Amino acid sequence: MRRTTIKLLCLLVIAFLSLVTPVAAQGTGVIEGQVTMPGNGALPEGLEVELLFLPNGQGPPVIKKLPLGEDGAYRFTEVDPSPQHRYLVRVKIEGEDNLSDVLAFQQGETTLQVDLRLLERTTDASALLLPQVNMVMDVRSDGWLVVALYRYENSGEQIIQNETNPPVQLPLPADALSVQFGEEMRPAGIIELSDGFAYTGPFAPGETPVVVSYLLSYQEGEQEVTLRLGAAAGQVRLFVPQLGQRTETLDMAVLGLEDRIGGRTFEVYEAEATSATQGFTFRFSGLPPAPAPEAPVASESNGNGPRVV
Repeated sequence: MRRTTIKLLCLLVIAFLSLVTPVAAQGTGVIEGQVTMPGNGALPEGLEVELLFLPNGQGPPVIKKLPLGEDGAYRFTEVDPSPQHRYLVRVKIEGEDNLSDVLAFQQGETTLQVDLRLLERTTDASALLLPQVNMVMDVRSDGWLVVALYRYENSGEQIIQNETNPPVQLPLPADALSVQFGEEMRPAGIIELSDGFAYTGPFAPGETPVVVSYLLSYQEGEQEVTLRLGAAAGQVRLFVPQLGQRTETLDMAVLGLEDRIGGRTFEVYEAEATSATQGFTFRFSGLPPAPAPEAPVASESNGNGPRVV
């Protein structure tokens, strides 16, 4: 499972590096094999297999694509078999990447046989754990900004996805506005509920981040804010900005350390072994006025920011 997680993380790096188009390598090597489904079931129509070439073991990669045969067979020719190069075979199905191990030719070797078995899927979420949640509160001219990073971990060997009984609940305060979700979350898997949202997955083996952010109203002077997780977590950390206010809570312990994020000082609170229904209530007194809106700054965007609901 650790190896699968590392491969997925490497693939994220490769995705960014692939924005640059390198010169394709030519050679006399061959990488071939067969892609199979769990239980030797039929492959979906229209699948492609990709060969990711990392020259000298580094990016940016050269990516070749081939349509899979009816029996799942594939064959990449004119591959550079130099031992210093690295390769990955990848098949995407339903938005999920299925990867081979990192491949390399040995000296004098010209053919690699690489079979790839697609990950099995399950609706059983019993292997889905939540070891850690990190939450940050900060103040903006339009209210409190709350960002939550749920670090889910699939300890099994199957992809978890459940459309009828979503494994992840994301309860939000009633006055939450401008809700946004991380780019890595599948849009069709986000379901709106009366008290927030749910997420159906998928969750591949290893770690999957679930990110949600939203705005809450900000009150000068005294204010009470309650945040809920919607899932049992091993550890929850909340970063609260130091604005000159007094902060009180009975639900989390002060770690006694401060972190600086974006030039602002934050106090860190922590709770361990939390329940799915547990809330974290904070009472603030002496809150200063909200900061004035910043002047708009012209910037370019690639359109790949978080989704807004």
